[in-house]
Amino acid sequence: MSDTQETVSHTWDIPLRASMDVAVIGGGSAGVAAATAAARNGASTVLVERYGFLGGTSTAGMVGPFMTSYTADGKRQLVAGVFQEVIDRMVAMGGAVDPSTTEPGTAWSSFIKLGHANVTPFHVESLKMAALEMVCV
Repeated sequence: MSDTQETVSHTWDIPLRASMDVAVIGGGSAGVAAATAAARNGASTVLVERYGFLGGTSTAGMVGPFMTSYTADGKRQLVAGVFQEVIDRMVAMGGAVDPSTTEPGTAWSSFIKLGHANVTPFHVESLKMAALEMVCV
């Protein structure tokens, strides 16, 4: 056996298909928000998602409802922006319940009261459609 190690070199010429300012990898909640915000601020943006739909664990994993976006006492909304726009789109298509109308301690919040006011129950397919509308507008 020799003390020298044999190596192999290889190079690729990869054709450039497009040039973008922002590439967002992953179309879950954060990816949808990032791609939407980047595009709205004038950046040429591409969103890459491995599944055939957006929404991440909320759609592919059917993880819901969206937990509260309000203060623990349910009196003041803390999270809005792109997230609220997605909710508004789902509510408009009949695929979600507006969090301002869901009370703690009900079937919508798994009968848990503390910190579970204003959850957002949604249908997975409505989230897929709302997320797609957000990034394609």
